[in-house]
Amino acid sequence: PSVRAVIYPFGDDQSLGFGPYDVGAPTVDGIPRGTHLIRYFAVDACGNESTFDKEVTIGDETAPVAICEDGLIISIGGPIGGGGGIAQLCAEDVDRASYDDCSDIDLEIRVTQINGVAISPFDPLNTFQDCHILTCDELGTVEVELRVTDEAGNDNTCWLDVLVEDKLAPICISPAPVTVTCADLDGGFPQDLNVEFANDPIGTAALLDAQFGAATGLDNCPDPEVTQTVFDGRNSCGVGNITRTFTVTDAEGFTSPPNCSQLVVVESVHDYTIVFPGDADNEDCVPQDFNEVTFTELGCDLITVATSQDTFTATADECYKVRITYEVLNWCEYNTIDPAYE
Repeated sequence: PSVRAVIYPFGDDQSLGFGPYDVGAPTVDGIPRGTHLIRYFAVDACGNESTFDKEVTIGDETAPVAICEDGLIISIGGPIGGGGGIAQLCAEDVDRASYDDCSDIDLEIRVTQINGVAISPFDPLNTFQDCHILTCDELGTVEVELRVTDEAGNDNTCWLDVLVEDKLAPICISPAPVTVTCADLDGGFPQDLNVEFANDPIGTAALLDAQFGAATGLDNCPDPEVTQTVFDGRNSCGVGNITRTFTVTDAEGFTSPPNCSQLVVVESVHDYTIVFPGDADNEDCVPQDFNEVTFTELGCDLITVATSQDTFTATADECYKVRITYEVLNWCEYNTIDPAYE
């Protein structure tokens, strides 16, 4: 007998089926997925005919092919200041031409490790999604899993390492320039900041921040470090310029542009008192101690006193006379031109 077959899509034997086909011969393409009816017709040499029905299900049981990129390097961007740096990584960025033989595919990703530390399955990072937002907490090597799913629900996965970097340099905002007088600086303020800073940079920096204001460091990732150096150009009278230079460094070692500095101008002010001793006499003809000049410095003053003494022999009842000349010099006011006050 000869045997042939007809395929009725989705079991509808009232429709126009595919075929007939010789048993063992290939069928045409285009038979859809689903459960179909195959009806076999057998005819012998005398023309007798018999049929046999068989259901067959055509489906997609083959998983799609998942292909990941060899590796990605992503830079954190986002706003400067407040630690708001972000970068968006989507499944399309990770995919490298994944495909399925029968249908379109859906792509999803999740983070499985950060710098070699596995992510808990209960962590939101370990949930498949279309895109993932990378933050400064994920700087370093991030392992990403790509899941590829076809229309039949078959899926396949692949993994790749993503290098997450911060390539944005921080920004330094210096405090405003300041002009003060030497009288505004209390007695605890160092006379030589260069020496003081070399001996105690942390304590001196804190003192200058409290006195003249602190610099601000801004970066797309949180907690940049602000450091400073100082050059004290004041003279021995405490008058001149103090220059503070600031540097902001982020966690990746990038530093802020140069020339972030503050100029502190210390102006002079003269405020002092000088008391000269009055005349004195002594009825005893014995040597005696004489009062000295006393002075108080309240401003930018550096006072010294020189004393010269003349002794005169008596011409009457006195034993002798002593004339003392005091020369008082304020080095912070002296200009070599103007005459001295007498």
